Amino acid sequence: MTIAPRYAAGKAVARPCPLPMELIEARAAVFDPLNCLDLGTTARRTLYGILTFLNISRPRGSIWPRRDRLRAESLLSSESSLYRGLAQLAARGYITRKQERIARNGCFHISPIQLTDKAIVLLQLEKRKAASPEVIHKSRSTKTEDGQYKEHTNEQQSLQKAFRGNRLQTSSAQQPGHLSKVPAPLRWLVELGMSPAAVFKLMGISGHVGQRLEHVAAACRDRLAQLSPREMFAYLRKAIASDRDFARVASDADARRQAQEAEQGARRFLQYARSKCDGFVVKDLAGRTLGRISTACEAILGPAGSIPMNLRWAHACVEGKLMIARSTAPA
Repeated sequence: MTIAPRYAAGKAVARPCPLPMELIEARAAVFDPLNCLDLGTTARRTLYGILTFLNISRPRGSIWPRRDRLRAESLLSSESSLYRGLAQLAARGYITRKQERIARNGCFHISPIQLTDKAIVLLQLEKRKAASPEVIHKSRSTKTEDGQYKEHTNEQQSLQKAFRGNRLQTSSAQQPGHLSKVPAPLRWLVELGMSPAAVFKLMGISGHVGQRLEHVAAACRDRLAQLSPREMFAYLRKAIASDRDFARVASDADARRQAQEAEQGARRFLQYARSKCDGFVVKDLAGRTLGRISTACEAILGPAGSIPMNLRWAHACVEGKLMIARSTAPA
């Protein structure tokens, strides 16, 4: 008995095949560190392989890839890794799988795979329609008064500024008298336990050698947080005597710190928006409505298309490039 080649056992390998540009971009979006934040590496690879078999004209259609072919296209080394990836994709809401029975004997057959709305939105598999002012302005504005649009500016600012990661600046009137005399960039040394007199002494030493104490302290900030006040004084005194360019080191450290704070602020904002902002309106800087937040799809759904709620969108909101506000109009 001869077995047809398509059913014969063998080791499948990934083969080069032409794909439409939409699928190429979607496969690249799978590994975007700012996208699909709830997926691990194995699940990302599995989703990458699934997209190989997708019909871009019917992104919600079912696909029936062979296990060995899907594993090869997913760049996975074993079928157990493939099953773990499929299980995580189903648990996170990216795919659905439903076992089907064979008509002639009723036994379970291969499970077709379908992408969910969440995956389609995050990977932008549906083409967005060109935005037109007529379509955008069909939705009701947040607030109207005598036919004129009026924004809830206070609400938007208070919502987004809470997640910018900026530290609160305390006025000098609220500080003790001895602390208010210390320059603002160096007050954190006093908060760590160093006396103002020690700070002024170090400022004099650094001035004699052409250094600025705020640069030296900023460059050594992580190390100083682990020392006692006496050890901090000795450490800074020794650092001042070195020939390092502390201005450059402090600038690099400050840039890294700001990037970390911006990343943390964007993550906090994204978590808040996904849990508390369902139905909120998203607007651009020109005041045009882009859509409403759907926490179920983790996207902004509007007449011009959908925008995924990922870290890139969160950064845009925190930086003020996009605004969100409660809506009084029916969803």
